[in-house]
Amino acid sequence: MKQYWMAAALAAALLAGGAAQAAQPGLAETAEAVSVTAGTLKFDSKLPQWEGGTALARAKVNGALAAERLRFAERLAKAGEKGDVEGWLSWQAGRTDDRVVSLLLLESIYFKGAAHPTTHVVGMTFDGEGDRVTVEDILPMTGLTSPEALNGLIEKQGAERGLMLFPAEWRQVSAWPEEFYVGTDGKIYFLFQQYEIAPYAAGWLAIEAGTYQER
Repeated sequence: MKQYWMAAALAAALLAGGAAQAAQPGLAETAEAVSVTAGTLKFDSKLPQWEGGTALARAKVNGALAAERLRFAERLAKAGEKGDVEGWLSWQAGRTDDRVVSLLLLESIYFKGAAHPTTHVVGMTFDGEGDRVTVEDILPMTGLTSPEALNGLIEKQGAERGLMLFPAEWRQVSAWPEEFYVGTDGKIYFLFQQYEIAPYAAGWLAIEAGTYQER
């Protein structure tokens, strides 16, 4: 079950052409266990480890990643109080160098007996100092003046890439997405979760919205 759904989730990212499943230079992977106890709970965790940049930048990036994994583990533990649950955390790399480290964490939860798991994608981008880049930081780089302008990008890129989308009247965007990443191509991608602008079968989607400029 897990292998099938993880493969489907990873494939969704490749539609954007801005993330890589293979580790990039300066990245390693750790499968260090995170202990959580609640009900019948299984948690499989793989986490990227940044090995580039300065010692301080590495500490900031890897500390933020560890904190996100712990947050997800605590969410799983709470979900486990309601019944048997399985969770797994996987990742992909966007642009990773001494100027920008951008990663995708895919956090999946599956309740026993459910038709399918749910996956939430988290974008985590850091500058050369290891500080987190926010949506507010990247908005001037997109050239977009309002969230509604994203609707045109979704329509255009959906047609170009043959994406499975909800009808336009069902997917009107009126707020900036909370998640984004910088792809291996240096482009900024806004991330839309399952069911936000497309049916479950389409997975989560990434919409290109400009070029990242180093701070």
